[in-house]
Amino acid sequence: MILPAVTGVAIVLVVLWEAFETVILPRRVRRRFRLAVLVYRSTWVPWRALAHRFGNAKNRETFLSFYGPLSILILFVVWAAAIIFGFALLYSSGAAQDSTHPTFETCLYLSGTTMFTLGLGDVIPHTWPERFLVVCESGIGFGFLALVLVGAAAADHTVRMDQLLTPAALRLLAKAQVVGIDDLLAPGSPAPQVPAEVFRPDADLGPLLKVLAANDPAMLRPRVPVLILQGDDDPIVARPSTDHIARSLHASGAMLAYHRYPGRGHYDLIQAAHTENVQWIGTRLAQTPSPQAKKRKTQGRT
Repeated sequence: MILPAVTGVAIVLVVLWEAFETVILPRRVRRRFRLAVLVYRSTWVPWRALAHRFGNAKNRETFLSFYGPLSILILFVVWAAAIIFGFALLYSSGAAQDSTHPTFETCLYLSGTTMFTLGLGDVIPHTWPERFLVVCESGIGFGFLALVLVGAAAADHTVRMDQLLTPAALRLLAKAQVVGIDDLLAPGSPAPQVPAEVFRPDADLGPLLKVLAANDPAMLRPRVPVLILQGDDDPIVARPSTDHIARSLHASGAMLAYHRYPGRGHYDLIQAAHTENVQWIGTRLAQTPSPQAKKRKTQGRT
């Protein structure tokens, strides 16, 4: 049974390489087909459709914010399931030489218990190739667990809020994570705090400044047209901050369209700019050559 064995090896190698590219490799991967991209595209569309059923904008944004961390867990689960399925195919391909003639379901069970290093012992390998595969899969299971831990620690945990912020600022931050900016600005809310009341006197701001510098708009070099919309009365995204981003992008040579809307806040901005958004996107799509046009252009050069 060569085909199941080849398929199983291909699945395992593809998942391991995919995990290496996603978690370990520091550069951006430009390969067209990636399992991670397929997972995100297949899960984001229904998640976004479900979010649009929320009538309250605050609840909708909160629901959408859950997708980021949850999608990482979903990706890890998909990777683990693919590895288990790949090794199950390998076990099944050697079932003819096994005196017990295990079914594919039994091979799948053996693969799952081996992957997660459970070692239950109710299903054991009987041939040397099966024993070799069990050793390999258990090693991959340990390595995959380490990979999950690396992915969970991908965020810069040197930035510890409890070591940077004062107790009052921490309470305000905890409240800001469950309510909107409008609620924080409502009458009866805690008074705004000046920077001296936010950071601890002995706080080491180096790691925080490093993260901020890495995300400085002045360092961005976008290669595609950029559209920025800003409501002048937006209490969440301050206009001076957006002005600074627009100036930085313009100085870097970005193809930027920056539009401000007087009298508009945060939630009503999209509706106010709907027509202009559609026109801008339509213009960009009209200027983008189709794959057929690119192919003809390439053939004309040859």
